[in-house]
Amino acid sequence: MEIKIHQIYYDKKTKEDIDPAFIPLNNENMMGKEWYEFLPILKYFKENKPHKDIWYGFLSPKFKAKTGLDGKEIKQIIKENDQRASVLLASPEWDQ
Repeated sequence: MEIKIHQIYYDKKTKEDIDPAFIPLNNENMMGKEWYEFLPILKYFKENKPHKDIWYGFLSPKFKAKTGLDGKEIKQIIKENDQRASVLLASPEWDQ
């Protein structure tokens, strides 16, 4: 099992704030602003074929502030649930 969690950044400040447990994912140009964070995720999967044995994650630069969870905690949750789940959701706003 491999874990690849990306944290999206928009500028120098959000890039500096990326949790060291996450992989930076560039969205500085913010092409298609109405797509928000979806566009860099789409670009990632166009350039990288997904593999069955890898957990992928794509997080907002405000992830910790919104959820209270850091990279180490998220990775631990994934490891604990690897054999029981195919998808894990971490959202402070389930209605969205």
